Amino acid sequence: MSTIDDLEDSIIAKLKKDAGLKIAVEKFPSRVSRYKLQHPVGVVLVAYSGSKFNGFGSSQEIRQADIVLTFLLRDLREHERSYDNMELCLDTLRRFKPKGASGVMMAEREVFVGETEGVWQYDQPWSVNILIDAEKSAC
Repeated sequence: MSTIDDLEDSIIAKLKKDAGLKIAVEKFPSRVSRYKLQHPVGVVLVAYSGSKFNGFGSSQEIRQADIVLTFLLRDLREHERSYDNMELCLDTLRRFKPKGASGVMMAEREVFVGETEGVWQYDQPWSVNILIDAEKSAC
């Protein structure tokens, strides 16, 4: 399994086990246009969104992996505690060191994306550093 798969799986497992969410937790779908929200309250989708690299050529190569939590929440004003699910994710992940990471996850911001047919979307971008062992990755 790849570093990115391990990272996503680690985050999903942590949220399912420890966050106490009232919504589903899933990997971001590979075919977004066909995705159907099944949960009566909502879902948080976990997706890798890219990386930045520092220190290549040194013994301390760092990969800053970016992850986005996408919240799809039904009837935002009618479901009590919809915002609480976003807060629970913040509280759970801000002290979490995922598998393969060299530090804890860092939330960058929270942003409203839009609303479609009563489903409200918010994104929470996160980043986490992964130390790359230059000796192991040398060809």
